[in-house]
Amino acid sequence: MKLKIRKTFRRKHKNNRRTRRRQKRGNSLEVSYDNIQLSGQELSRSLTQSEPSIKFPTTDKLYTLGMWDPDVSPQIQPGVVHLLVTNLKSQNNIESNEVLSYKGLAPPSGIHRYFFGLFEQQGHISVKQPERTNFNIYEFIRDNNLKKVSDTFMRVRA
Repeated sequence: MKLKIRKTFRRKHKNNRRTRRRQKRGNSLEVSYDNIQLSGQELSRSLTQSEPSIKFPTTDKLYTLGMWDPDVSPQIQPGVVHLLVTNLKSQNNIESNEVLSYKGLAPPSGIHRYFFGLFEQQGHISVKQPERTNFNIYEFIRDNNLKKVSDTFMRVRA
């Protein structure tokens, strides 16, 4: 029994070190709902109906910010996008650059993962408004030559 506890403790401690290292690098994406910073935990549906607070480092580069649900039913695979913003320089100009504005979460059944990703752009990009369903984030990244900077996720129960 002691061995199991020690392994669990070591695993948790190791994950905390990774998080601290990632935050020290300066390219971490911080997303929070009602002052709860996301790091893979489960949040309630009611808490996720309003827009989250989003912070990331300000640089002279342009970024794309996305939020998607990969755990959707096979009929609407490969995913659902809940937020898509391009040509960002800082978190202060998110609303003015929205391709798709934030949509509250409503998983139909089970537990769904929701990912937030911050991607560096090579330059200014023009994107036609995609459908929220059948959204393939990986094709979008490839087609727009984006490079992942940081990501985080949460889980929401139906």
